[in-house]
Parts: sequence; structure tokens; C-alpha cells
Amino acid sequence: MKKSLLVLSSLILVSCGGNDLLNSQEEIQTSKIVDKQILTQPNTNSLENKTEIVVMDLNFLNKAQPQNGGCTVTNIDNKAVPHETTAAFGPNPLSYFGYQIRGYGAPRMYWGVWNGLRFESKNESKTIINRGRTMLINNPLSNAISIEFPFQQNFTYEITIDASITDEIYLAKHDEFRGNDDLYQANQSEAFSTVAIELTNSPQIRGADPCAKYPARAVVNTSFVSSYYKKQKAEITTPPSYENKTFVFKFSMKEAQSALILYFLPGLSETQSIPESSFSMYIGNIKIVQKPFEQEQGSDTSTPCGFRVGC
Repeated sequence: MKKSLLVLSSLILVSCGGNDLLNSQEEIQTSKIVDKQILTQPNTNSLENKTEIVVMDLNFLNKAQPQNGGCTVTNIDNKAVPHETTAAFGPNPLSYFGYQIRGYGAPRMYWGVWNGLRFESKNESKTIINRGRTMLINNPLSNAISIEFPFQQNFTYEITIDASITDEIYLAKHDEFRGNDDLYQANQSEAFSTVAIELTNSPQIRGADPCAKYPARAVVNTSFVSSYYKKQKAEITTPPSYENKTFVFKFSMKEAQSALILYFLPGLSETQSIPESSFSMYIGNIKIVQKPFEQEQGSDTSTPCGFRVGC
């Protein structure tokens, strides 16, 4: 009888311990998952919230290829025979790992020497005749994507972009296996591109033709200087042709916004000396951390590209 009681007690203890273990494992797992529906709920206690939460961890290295974004492009995978495809981000919103994503200039997934979501930015001089006068002007190409996401008021968001930047002109001039040296006049790009982020209430990317190949320029809102627009130069130090980069942007939200637009913009000039440049950017990951509200120090003097001066 005593043995039976001991066995029964042991079973009860093991059962309780097992449930606690399972519950703790479930808590650990669920704590890592943020329900996007929760993010859309108004936060009545946002200023008292002291928790930092990863609210987006979007991986573009998983080889999932979006289809039917609204643009037809030529496959750029150097391991395949070139062919026409709709596997690119365009004006039609595509669901990509639960996020609605649009594109301008048809950015698309690429797996080759470099991997990730591929963007292009280029600029060259273009000759025009204005009132009988010959002039050189910029002939730019830029790419952009928008991601629908509920940025809440009274929070600070830290956005980290992991990417690699390649100077296509330098690569062409120093690639002994390809006969494409005559594609460019310069020996390397003469102006660095710009990575910029705009938080906005509309996921639509402004521009005349979202599928245009060249020239194609996404239009940044130039009607105001916004604290929700920030930019960084995508400089390459060493080696000159290629560099891994991490871009970090921080926004303290005084108003709610519903979308993020990420631009890859060429260096421009308003003088007769027009820089020639050609860069590609491969984005591997976009991560957003939601933090307690941090008052930004000083005023934001960042201006959109084309607002009085070029990037």
C-alpha cells in the first residue's frame, strides 16, 4: 500500500513538473512572436511601455520568389537562360511572408555572386536643347519598395537594413572576363548612391511609370521637410567595388503612419558636371524594433532628393 502511494505521489509530481516545463516552453516560444493584429490596436499606455519588441524581421535570403507584381522583366540570374518573367515587385501589392509589398523600377530577388532583393541606381549625363541652348542634365534611375506596416504614435522605431553595395562601373572596368568596358566613360562611379526611408500613410510609391527600366525615377515627396524621411550615403570604402553595409534609421513617432518606403537613389547634380554612376544593392534583411518613445534631439535637417539640391 505504501509503495502504491509513493508511486502515485511521484506520478503527480512528474505530471505537474511536466506541465510547468511545457508551459514555460510555450511562453518562450510565444514571447518571440508578435501578432500583427495587436500592433494595429491603439495603445492607451504607450508612454509607460518600457518593452523593446522586434516587430519585423523580414528575411530576403530565403529564396522565395514573388510573382505577378505587375511588371515584366528579364531574368537576371546568371546561371539561367535569360527569359521574361513577372517575378518582381511592382505596382500590384504582393503578400511576402505576411507583408504587403510594392515596388518601383521592378526590384527583384537575385541569387548569384550576391544574394537578396536587388535594387539599382544609376545616373548619366543627357544632352537636351532648351531654348536653343545645349545643356547636360541628369538621366537617373532609382528603385524603391513599400511595405505596409502600422507604425504607432508615441513609440520610437529603430529600422536596420543589412545590405551589400556594388559599384557596377568599377566591376565592369576591372572584370577581365567580360568585354563590357565600353559601357561607361568613367573608371568607377563618380557619386555614391543614397539609401532613404520615408514613413507615410500611403504605400503607393510616387512616379510616372513603376515598371520603367531606364530612366525611371521614384519621386520622393518634396512638398515638406519631414522628420519621417531620413537618408544615408551608401559609401564604399575598401574594396572599391563591393562592401557589406548596415544602415540604421530611428524614428520617434508623433503621429501614426501605415507604410515604409525604402528608396535607392543615385547621386545627382544641378551643375553642368553630371556624375556617372551605377550601383546595385542587395538587401538581405530588414529588422524593426519598437521601443519606448525617445524625444529626438534637435531638428531634422534631412531633405528629400531633388528638394533644392540632389542627393
